[in-house]
Amino acid sequence: MHQYYTTCLPLEQRTYFICKIKHKGQARDVLYGDGQVGNFPSGSNNSSDQMNNNWVGFRFSPTDEELINFYLKNKILGNSWLVDDWISEIYIYSYEPEYLPALSNMESNDLVWYFFSRNEYTSTKPRVRKRTTVSGLWKATGRDRTIKDKGGNYNEIGILKTLVYHKGKGSNVVRTPWVMHEYNITCLPLEQTYVICKIMYRGEYFPSGGNEVGSSAGNEVGSIPSAVFEVGNFSSPGNES
Repeated sequence: MHQYYTTCLPLEQRTYFICKIKHKGQARDVLYGDGQVGNFPSGSNNSSDQMNNNWVGFRFSPTDEELINFYLKNKILGNSWLVDDWISEIYIYSYEPEYLPALSNMESNDLVWYFFSRNEYTSTKPRVRKRTTVSGLWKATGRDRTIKDKGGNYNEIGILKTLVYHKGKGSNVVRTPWVMHEYNITCLPLEQTYVICKIMYRGEYFPSGGNEVGSSAGNEVGSIPSAVFEVGNFSSPGNES
């Protein structure tokens, strides 16, 4: 539990504090007050149709495991209708990073944006991915990180690569505040046709006007139907997880 207290009010007005409860065990099932396991009780104010991005604190912020196990898996399996309203598909290396926020389906006040991007290779033996744009390149930094299924038996489900955008060509490249987390799935026997690119701006000042986003209807946070959060129960044969 994390307890939050305010210090900006007079002492006599500090009548409440907020408790943030986190379950850090391996099992993801939680027993709620009406005996239901893994779901909010019926009639709860936490249902997805009650949430929208006008509420302070509500935002599109999936975990690494959710990005791999739900969004990327469904995209590769052909269930795009489940995920395309939330994460837009572009070819990430066709754009300079400052233009990417305007292409996102989801508005972000945290300077974080998500995209599906197809893999493209500069050579096949060995397979080297293209990571250059017209004006620069994305350089890998640090070590790859393994993403595991925390709700199952902790098997590996994906790999996270970190890249930093460098402006310029040849010896005249300059490191910028743009960072990419690239999510690669490893738990499917299919070719990795897509990755998820999580773009972050980590500079002190964000360029004015760069945080504009697409205005597609129905993209409010929380409008995903509650029945589609698990992969596997689809009518189309051959798409089972």
